[in-house]
Amino acid sequence: MDCLESLRDSFTTGLWGALAPPYPLEGERMARGIGVMVAVAGVALALAGCDSSTPGTPAPTTAGVAADVPRGFDPCTDIPQSLLEGERLVAKRDANLDGPGGIKWRGCGWVELDGIAPTIRVTNITVDMVRNRPLRDGLEHAGEYQAGDRTAVIVRGTGGDCTINVSMNQGSLEFAILNPSSNKRTGSMDTCELGKSLVAKVVPFIPAGT
Repeated sequence: MDCLESLRDSFTTGLWGALAPPYPLEGERMARGIGVMVAVAGVALALAGCDSSTPGTPAPTTAGVAADVPRGFDPCTDIPQSLLEGERLVAKRDANLDGPGGIKWRGCGWVELDGIAPTIRVTNITVDMVRNRPLRDGLEHAGEYQAGDRTAVIVRGTGGDCTINVSMNQGSLEFAILNPSSNKRTGSMDTCELGKSLVAKVVPFIPAGT
């Protein structure tokens, strides 16, 4: 596979360009990461690194993006089991992902029976990147608020999904929530409000200074 083919596949299978990746569980579908502005920057840099004499040259890191996700909080292990049980979240699954331009997600997803399917990951996407990105059709900026002493930025989807990014050093903690209207328990409820409720319960477990 040459460099251009690799980039094409990254757009098809990654979270680039606000495309939905082919995740094994529907709940993961809502995690549509980076907007057009950041995507274009990443692709431009990646194309600059594509040389016919060096097929498969990896894409460089997008300018301004930290080399790794924030440290100090692992959603897969640091969210107390008692909290997960209280929220009826089961079927934990790995949700790690490496995107083009050095964008990374590290965390896990869960499913609530007849309810929401949240994916919670640390990422090197900052709240400023989320706040300032152009959005594709079907997504809208839905404001921001303070989650404890951290800024949280909301992006709402028209298909019953919502993403909330909570500020951390050199990135954010991302809550990607899917809530189809067919869900018996939560389908008629506001997904972003459900997400904010989950954020409020998780954020206190993020260590200060991270």
